Amino acid sequence: MEERIKRVMARTFGVNPVTLGDNASAATLAAWDSLRHMNLVLALEAGGSRTRSALVGGMCAVMGALYVLALVIPATRTFFALTVPSPGMVAISILAGSASIGALALCGYSLRTGPAPPPAT
Repeated sequence: MEERIKRVMARTFGVNPVTLGDNASAATLAAWDSLRHMNLVLALEAGGSRTRSALVGGMCAVMGALYVLALVIPATRTFFALTVPSPGMVAISILAGSASIGALALCGYSLRTGPAPPPAT
């Protein structure tokens, strides 16, 4: 098992990383319950790679650009039965996007531009 995963598991379940074997699981750890399982998943996701974060950000940007193109080109706007957004719709979209990004930031998610921070002890 990867050392990073062992560190995250040890922190999540409150055990010494040295005691975690390669076969550590819910069957072998008394502290493993459904809530800690979810915490483990979230902790592993929060420590994700910059490549994955960049890919997700890139895909979101491409999807946004495709939507804008579909609105700008009259033939595609008609084909997809899209209406040109009103200023209110644009404002709500910006507000909702900002709220979503803010919520993700409060949860500790970010697009990393440098090396990953050291794990909290």
